[in-house]
Amino acid sequence: ACGLLRSFSCQVNCRHRLRKHINAIKNMEGDFIINEKEKSKVVKETFSMMYTNIEPDEIKITEFLKADNHCFNILFRKINRKVEDTIKQLSVGKSPGPDGLPSEFYKCHPNPPLLKVFQVLLAAERDQSGWMKQGMLHETFYQGVMTLLYKKNDEYDLSNWRHLTMMNLDYKIFAKVVMNRLNDVLENIIEKEQTCAIKGRLMWDNLCLIREIIYSPNVVDVFIIGLDQKKAFDYISREYVWKVLEWHGFPDEFINMVKLLYIKSTVQVNVNGELTESFNVERGVKQGCPLSAALYVLAMSQLLKLMKNDKRIKGVSVGTCDRVVTSAYADDITVFIHSQKELNTAFDHFKLYEKASGAKLNEDKTEGILLGNENRKPPITIEIKDEIRLLGIYISGKNCAKKNWNRKEIEVKQIVEKWSNKNVKSRIQIIYLFILSKLIFLSVIFPPTEYCIIRLNKMCVNLGNK
Repeated sequence: ACGLLRSFSCQVNCRHRLRKHINAIKNMEGDFIINEKEKSKVVKETFSMMYTNIEPDEIKITEFLKADNHCFNILFRKINRKVEDTIKQLSVGKSPGPDGLPSEFYKCHPNPPLLKVFQVLLAAERDQSGWMKQGMLHETFYQGVMTLLYKKNDEYDLSNWRHLTMMNLDYKIFAKVVMNRLNDVLENIIEKEQTCAIKGRLMWDNLCLIREIIYSPNVVDVFIIGLDQKKAFDYISREYVWKVLEWHGFPDEFINMVKLLYIKSTVQVNVNGELTESFNVERGVKQGCPLSAALYVLAMSQLLKLMKNDKRIKGVSVGTCDRVVTSAYADDITVFIHSQKELNTAFDHFKLYEKASGAKLNEDKTEGILLGNENRKPPITIEIKDEIRLLGIYISGKNCAKKNWNRKEIEVKQIVEKWSNKNVKSRIQIIYLFILSKLIFLSVIFPPTEYCIIRLNKMCVNLGNK
């Protein structure tokens, strides 16, 4: 078993290294770069431009946020959650930040000097001490290392790589303290259509809703559209985020605490094990920051509200829901429309959101499916496919569950064939580590048929007996 786990760990690490390794990239002129130093230079120049601050359109922000003309006027009560409690919540065995201090260091030292610093900062929220007036912490607090993870499509195009920023633990602890304070109010602020970063809401809620819409006999001639945003977390304007927090009614003291985390940010990009020169990040919310998802869903909450309240978009009725227009998990937004006119209305709202926030919609990559008769499909300007992938599940108008399980059976078969040729004693661990994890997620949305279970069980039994 130990040998299997070591083999498994080696394979996972190898797979992660392959996802991180940049074989070659294209520069802004479209030339291929393979020299390591040149790659680092191109990455640094490209990202420096990408993360340069953009001046928000104050008029559009006012127009966008006042469109509903409503402020929640939150009474943001003080939460006396100790820093020690936040340190206890830290996961162990994770990579440390640039300063090399892992979470275990803080867990093993119940009263590190850092604790006193945070206590002063939390006191500053109440009495506006010099810490908050100064508006900035020490330099290393704002330093991070950005890791690139390949997603899909052209691997030589840097836009197809996800940016994950690894910050120091002191930053993460303070961000977690702020996030703990947000947790108790987000549910009352964010529209129920958004499920990311909200206690009690799960991505499965989105997928189960889509499943019910697909199989509802009352839903006909409806387009399910997946809106594709360009670098959603990276492009959003921080000035817009501060305006949104004000609009939601957060106290100035709390907003200042959030600003303290984002007032400055310098990163180095890890390119095949070598770090680029550092550069400033002046826009976006950091993927890797405990607070980033919450800030993002707050920033786009008004967009969902505008679409939901616009009666020109009919939406769909399913179950106990009289009208469903959108479903969202972070930046993955799904819209339910009937015509090009409704799509134009949704795009108009998004264009206003773009001008206010700095976000970008990839209209050419936005795609959807049709639930209904293909022969009477209304004309529409986006690509309509037989199936699209939403939140890891393939969505189609016909035989959706069967298609997803057919894919899973092929994946399981490939895993069985791969491990059958290896000299591994405890193959039962392979089933737990490689196969069950793939099946449980899909089972929640589409329970497998009896015949599907029999076939999968047979594959697993055959693997275990070899």
